[in-house]
Amino acid sequence: GEVRVNQAVKSPITLWEEGLAGMRMSTLSYGQQDVTGVTELTKVISVNNWTNETLTYDLSTTYRYAGDDNGAVTLEVFPKELVVPPMGPGKAPEANFLVKMIIDGEKLDEWTMNSGSLGNSGANLTANEYDGYLWLDDTSTDEDDAAMIHMPWHVLPRKSVQVTADPDVLSGWVDDVALVEFSNTGVQETYMGLYDWIA
Repeated sequence: GEVRVNQAVKSPITLWEEGLAGMRMSTLSYGQQDVTGVTELTKVISVNNWTNETLTYDLSTTYRYAGDDNGAVTLEVFPKELVVPPMGPGKAPEANFLVKMIIDGEKLDEWTMNSGSLGNSGANLTANEYDGYLWLDDTSTDEDDAAMIHMPWHVLPRKSVQVTADPDVLSGWVDDVALVEFSNTGVQETYMGLYDWIA
């Protein structure tokens, strides 16, 4: 994507997703998720203030495309307002906030990606991905409204099955053959392939 270096170096703050093993990332990535029902994922965002003034921001989120706003993927930010203290000697102070993503598998569209004919289709990736922006609006001024500080977010959710069977509970017998019942508590229908196994 486009990087506007002149705006980035003038930013009074920096944003980071606190990742695994101490990694800090400048995008909010929830990765690929197999969803069997309702899934909740929470991430921590750290904000460093590089000025000598206390900064206050209103936090909000938007979708990149209007079609993504269908109730399948929603984001909640805690708190809604963030106060970041001024920089101290030798260190920029930090303030943190949480971003919770809620994915409702029942509302997801059918998965259309594959590793064959559509493996290199950017349009198909876009159709299956949900993405948007996390916005930080400086409450002390309107001058930042034209180029508000923001962080991109994205997730690639897929409807998934959750098939279970209890081999100790038989649903019946047919011609001396035991019947085992399979249950699918996921949000995607599936087909089972059964094979004889002779040890």
